[in-house]
Amino acid sequence: MNAIDFIKLEHDEVLRLIGDLQSVESPEGGDRSHTTMFIKLQDALTTHSAVMKECFYPKVEKIHGPKDWLNRTEETNANIENMLTQMAGLSPIEKRFKRNLLELKSEFEEQARLEENKMIPLIEKLLSENELEIIGQRMEHVKTSRAFEPIR
Repeated sequence: MNAIDFIKLEHDEVLRLIGDLQSVESPEGGDRSHTTMFIKLQDALTTHSAVMKECFYPKVEKIHGPKDWLNRTEETNANIENMLTQMAGLSPIEKRFKRNLLELKSEFEEQARLEENKMIPLIEKLLSENELEIIGQRMEHVKTSRAFEPIR
């Protein structure tokens, strides 16, 4: 899979997981299942961030040089990590968790827009399909080999 397809699938997966958590209304099914949902979201976001930082952002910066929107993605990643840390101690049915989840979704959507509207078009123009495939394979490798460590 090429890097662009990989990134878009990652965005879709994270947004689906956020939507699943947003739909949690009551403790039916137990708090454990809701916590499991949050852990999946936490893993998806931290893995996405790690893959992008290791495989994609450096390539964009090498090709295009430092840009404000590259700095913004770093800020957004830090904000998301902080929000995940705050949310880790809350139940997904708590109002505070729901408010934090809305903020998290907003931050992630901003990051996804930057990646899809600024970085991807740039990379598409300047790299060959073969180069995009190589980056995509590296991204998949980093994702599958990354050990998940919960944020506490």
